[in-house]
Amino acid sequence: MFMANANKKETLLATDWEIFFLAIIFSFLFWAIYPGERIIRNALEENKNLDLTEIYLKNIAKKYPSSFEINFALAEIYLKQGKYQKAEEELKPVNAINDKDLLAKKELFLARIALFSLNKTADKETLKKLELYYSSPSFTKLSEREKYLSEYILTLNNLGLYKEASRACLSIMKGAAPFEDKKLCLKLYLKSLRAGNLLKKELSSLDPFSKDFALDDEAANEIMRAYLEAQEPEKAAAYAQKILRIRKIL
Repeated sequence: MFMANANKKETLLATDWEIFFLAIIFSFLFWAIYPGERIIRNALEENKNLDLTEIYLKNIAKKYPSSFEINFALAEIYLKQGKYQKAEEELKPVNAINDKDLLAKKELFLARIALFSLNKTADKETLKKLELYYSSPSFTKLSEREKYLSEYILTLNNLGLYKEASRACLSIMKGAAPFEDKKLCLKLYLKSLRAGNLLKKELSSLDPFSKDFALDDEAANEIMRAYLEAQEPEKAAAYAQKILRIRKIL
């Protein structure tokens, strides 16, 4: 009986040591395989345990103290938590460097902080500043601009600011944005009008831009469908003829 208990204790002790060594090996492999930037990306995919992720990123910052990406990662976590002032404070160290890319990224984050700080009674000045930023050349140069453009318009829609969202789309389409951005804005514009039941009232604002999409089948079909939904068959017919002329079919 005593020997059986001894064997049992030895087995449990061995198991504890195995767990200990496995933890050490796993930790080593984790740091070797996943360098700082990948660890940050993995942390940013977390949307539930934000408090733990915040603590985790702060610990990572001790290992990579010169990485501004950690500042941006923490700012992102603070945005998700609704801690807008802390998000803004986290970006202050970027002011001390002269790097165009990082400063442009900071400008994006400041715009997003202003965006997420809005409520249904958003002041016109903030909305105008956001509209100017998202239609500016500095924004159109960003690599992930389509993701943040959608975030901008859909956030306004979620606040019930459908008219403001649709007008922001028109402002971006009016600027020198790449065609793919304009096409995305067209979809977001129509989505905003439909969500706010404004299609019939506001769709005429699209008329000056319809020519820009005449050579793109998908966009042209979206516009035709919108005219018909707005009970504007004459405009739909006129636009169809315009498309045929631009494509030199007529």
